[in-house]
Amino acid sequence: ACMRGMSTSNIVKRNLALVLGYQGTRYHGLQMATQPNIPTVEAEVHKALHAAGAISASNNGDRNKVKWSSASRTDKGVHAAACVCTVKLLVSLAEDGAVPLSTLESWNSQLPSDIRILAALRAPKNGRAHT
Repeated sequence: ACMRGMSTSNIVKRNLALVLGYQGTRYHGLQMATQPNIPTVEAEVHKALHAAGAISASNNGDRNKVKWSSASRTDKGVHAAACVCTVKLLVSLAEDGAVPLSTLESWNSQLPSDIRILAALRAPKNGRAHT
């Protein structure tokens, strides 16, 4: 799995806290549905992260393999200004350990316009957002 424009030697799997903002009108809540073809914010974020190379093909769509956890839930049609989720992603970090802005822009370019990753921060190795 190679992120666009990144050398594979720089890519590491890290636990990150993502801050999501979204308009939930078109979605059946945040959490990925167990039934296929039900649009959720989490499913869209997973697809975008996979398309950008941050989730490998073997882990795509499996919230347990990427250790996805969210600090909240939303129902159908509900919006969120700052929802925190933790997830293990393949990422190339800056020297200071930060997720580069260009990476965030790459991820957001894969998302529908009503969902945005507002920030991505290093989380403790086993840190998890909880509901």
